[in-house]
Amino acid sequence: MRATLIHHSFRELGGAESVAIATLKVLHKLGFKIDLITIQKPQAHMLNNILGADLIVDSIRSIFPSQIDYNRSIYFGTIAQLMTMLPNLDLNADLVVNTHADIPLPYFTLYGTPLISYIHFPHIIHIHSIKEYPERYQRSILWKLYFAPYCLTVSRMLHCLACYTATKSILLTNSEFSKNTIKTLFPKANPVVVRPPVNTQTFNKALVSSHREDRVLVVGRITPEKSLENAVKLCRLLPQRIKMLIVGTFVTSKRSLHYFQKLEEMISRYKLNERVEVKINISRKELVDYMATSKVYFHPMRGEHFGIAIVEAMSAGLIPVVPDYGGQTEFVPKQYQYHELTDAVRIIEKYFDAPQSERLKISEMTCQFSEDKFESKMKSIIEHVLEHS
Repeated sequence: MRATLIHHSFRELGGAESVAIATLKVLHKLGFKIDLITIQKPQAHMLNNILGADLIVDSIRSIFPSQIDYNRSIYFGTIAQLMTMLPNLDLNADLVVNTHADIPLPYFTLYGTPLISYIHFPHIIHIHSIKEYPERYQRSILWKLYFAPYCLTVSRMLHCLACYTATKSILLTNSEFSKNTIKTLFPKANPVVVRPPVNTQTFNKALVSSHREDRVLVVGRITPEKSLENAVKLCRLLPQRIKMLIVGTFVTSKRSLHYFQKLEEMISRYKLNERVEVKINISRKELVDYMATSKVYFHPMRGEHFGIAIVEAMSAGLIPVVPDYGGQTEFVPKQYQYHELTDAVRIIEKYFDAPQSERLKISEMTCQFSEDKFESKMKSIIEHVLEHS
């Protein structure tokens, strides 16, 4: 049997990429020959260093060379995503899996080939709110005019996909939070929640750490949507003895570089240079080491769809301090959820020196998100799809 897996890019190396890699493993174990379609050829050394993963595929078809920044405009980025459909048309696959179906593109398959679409979060729900897009689209009439055709085009795609999804595609998603959002867009859809895989065994090694520093750890891609500036603002409110470490993947682009510089400027402006440090593209081993020597994990993004980094931190025994809105509220106890940053300060001060027994209890909560559980559920779904196709 042959399977085609479509994943838009392996450049950002976040939760979506973990799902794609784990899905490739499942397909490989089921005996599929696998064709990977992506916008740019993955960098194997980055995958191995940051995610500790290898791609097990028989062929890779990429749309653009790795040096091209396909995100330089909203139009170019959407066209690039649309072009990932084209190589699929001449592949004779028994199954097609799209592990990043967040953008409403009218994916289809030939000869009734079954299609499984994993939607991490339907970002298109924000299409009518220009505030969800870069600030330049809000600054002038010219930028608003530039944005208007994109709104119209994607809205039409959304209408097509709403009809298509109800009959042709099996939808998966990462949380009840994302599922409910999808259903507001596609009332006839009934997504199946498949929690992303987390290498809890690796991070669980940090649980037995004998020394934890007075430090809050923050993990997230260096991009505006991760709201890392909230972590810097939080540090201003914390006692002077508490330091903060922000770590995340950084892919060079004008947008990400501008945001990185913004964070550095905030740290200097608030005179936090001695208390806040930012590290980029660290290895998986380094991340585990930092989790073993930190006391609290702070998540700055409100409306997180799931939060793999949160699960990793909990597995390592860190106290998770997270917003009270998003997919993470489905597994993080209420007493660790904040609404305002002042609430986060109160929670951190209360649980900063939590005993090992509490850290152990938090770690045990993450067993439900193991890679084995993800693989078992995906295997069952794929076999069911093939049986009924």
